[in-house]
Amino acid sequence: MKIAVIGLGAMGGMIAALLARGGAEVSGLARGATLEAVRSRGLVLDFKGERHETRIAVDDSPAALGVQDAVIIAVKEPALAGLAPSLRPMVGPETAIVTAMNGLSWWFFHGLGGRRIACLDPKGEIEAALPSRQAVGAVLHLWATVPEPGRIDAGPGDRVILGSPGGVDLSRLAAAFEAGGFQVQRSDDIRAEVWSKLLGNLSGNPISAVTGATLDRILSPDGTLEVAMALMAETTAVGRAIGIEPVISLEARVELGRSLGAFKTSMLQDFENGKPPEIAALLTCVSEIGAAEGVPTPLIDAMKAVVTLRAETAGLL
Repeated sequence: MKIAVIGLGAMGGMIAALLARGGAEVSGLARGATLEAVRSRGLVLDFKGERHETRIAVDDSPAALGVQDAVIIAVKEPALAGLAPSLRPMVGPETAIVTAMNGLSWWFFHGLGGRRIACLDPKGEIEAALPSRQAVGAVLHLWATVPEPGRIDAGPGDRVILGSPGGVDLSRLAAAFEAGGFQVQRSDDIRAEVWSKLLGNLSGNPISAVTGATLDRILSPDGTLEVAMALMAETTAVGRAIGIEPVISLEARVELGRSLGAFKTSMLQDFENGKPPEIAALLTCVSEIGAAEGVPTPLIDAMKAVVTLRAETAGLL
């Protein structure tokens, strides 16, 4: 299977290395120091006590990589709107467009009466380049960091949930992930799985961005557990307004977060690395849906304002 990974950071690099190890024909779209590192020495992945050094085709030109069987988007939400139009040479009518991203994506309401999330694709440019009917959601229950470009240190998680709002055939894609060593679950309700992951991301990420705390401290009774639980409660209320019931309880979601230990959230890592944080995909989208459904989100709105101000002060927006 011919698979291109867009963005070879923590998640993208881990996915690309393991898919290639499993026998898929993997290429990567990257730029700058990451592009040069992967060209010169390949991807280096430390995972479950083993080091994997993998050579893949890598370029900064989508046209050079050509049409793919699957395109896995592993860039941050703030970068996607500007990047999406350039990806057209990689997407054919049968290409699976896989989002391995935090939060909600532009395709979330596909098939539900033409509704869309304006803050994620205000001009419709993502939809025009990456049609929702070809989308596959990938909910990643794994984590990794990038100590240097092209090298990924991965945690112990390996579970991936795949589902398609447009009915894309997942058989080959799921087989490729399984061959790479992932534990794959197929979901008939990928929206519910995405929303369940959002509960953890929305509650932990903004608190970490403001405080600098790791997830274990955020979810500690001596930390900001009550704030995190209140954020999850608001998110759950918005989800129920659009017909999504929690896949797991809020308490179980907290325990899942605690199991990661002294983990730096992706938003905290973005601030530390001088990158724009994923405010729209994690916070603004829930506020937007809540407003449309008549569900108040005062704490989410407040956290969005605080994180936005911090990002502006840091020169990231």
